[in-house]
Amino acid sequence: RRLVGTKPAVGGSNYADFHPQTGVNYDPFANMNLEDRKKAFGGMEGAEKYLQVIVRHLAQAMNDNNLRGILHSVVPKVDDGEVHLAQIALRYPDFLRGLSDGFKDAVADKSIDGELSNIIQSIQSDDEAILKASKALVDLELSIVAPKGEEWDLSQAIPVFYIPVDDETATIMEGVDANLQRVTLPFQDFKAPYTFLLLNFDEDSPILDEYGDIVLSGTSFQDLEKWQELFKSVSLASPAYAHSPDSHDPCYHNDIIQPVKEITIHKDHEPGPNKPEIMLAIRLATAVRDTLYDLPDVDKENKKYTKYANLRTFHGTCGSNVIMIRVWERDVANNDLVCQWEDEYLTGGWGNKLTPAMATSSDTDATLVIRKTREQADF
Repeated sequence: RRLVGTKPAVGGSNYADFHPQTGVNYDPFANMNLEDRKKAFGGMEGAEKYLQVIVRHLAQAMNDNNLRGILHSVVPKVDDGEVHLAQIALRYPDFLRGLSDGFKDAVADKSIDGELSNIIQSIQSDDEAILKASKALVDLELSIVAPKGEEWDLSQAIPVFYIPVDDETATIMEGVDANLQRVTLPFQDFKAPYTFLLLNFDEDSPILDEYGDIVLSGTSFQDLEKWQELFKSVSLASPAYAHSPDSHDPCYHNDIIQPVKEITIHKDHEPGPNKPEIMLAIRLATAVRDTLYDLPDVDKENKKYTKYANLRTFHGTCGSNVIMIRVWERDVANNDLVCQWEDEYLTGGWGNKLTPAMATSSDTDATLVIRKTREQADF
């Protein structure tokens, strides 16, 4: 795609005061956990007010040919992913200047409580203020929603919507059209009637991981430093056999759990146009904390997923077959529990190779098959 513009981007009177730099973390709450972060931006009520302000500024940017061209060139369809608002702002300073004009005043008019509002008013530049706000609000991201088979016509300024902060109870999705008028769409039984730009929190952000837990995707360590801090050392030769150095009992090398042999989500708990962010937690009776597994491709209801067969627990059950399993859809406001099974029991064992220990857990919202395994097992 080629950027098309007929006039320069509009910048505020202070647009030259701030020169954004890539490689700098502009998140003012970089070391905060999610609950403290929520308080800092005024709770979810405050978050919604910020979304309303930023959506309106994006709608204003839509009316500038150059800024609209930038959005058209870099924002993917929702089925293809998302792009962080801060990424666009850092890559295209003209976009940041045009987007931010009047941002501080707009936030002041909303009378938002919390530390973020104070930070915004203390910053001299609108540019820096909106960049920091977008990072503070769990790294806001953009995607395009369009009816099936349709594309965004670059010549058209399309509406901008945001995902409701409480997506379990919301009935409408709010936005602003090219005339800067408020518009709404039905949310729970969503079907795109036209093409629009969608603003949302980054629901893949590590900020949303439960505090202190270890998150894996595939067999790689996403947060190796946290794992090392917890257990001081870990064998990287085989993640399946990694174990606490204080627990050298041979049983820790046996009866490793394959937490997702198969999974089917019957209700994904993610209304609207967004894809669900499905997470799984498993806790062995011998463990003191959950291990979390990110299942990013589980995004369609009633489809059986088997691609996560490479996932393993860090060590074996050590003689106890009782485990706890929890599946949820990750959100900023509140994680939406899909299903939870307490005291699941893996029956069977290794006496008969044809009947490895396995458990199928199922309810109206999900079905999950887990099993004991060893890395050399071929079934």
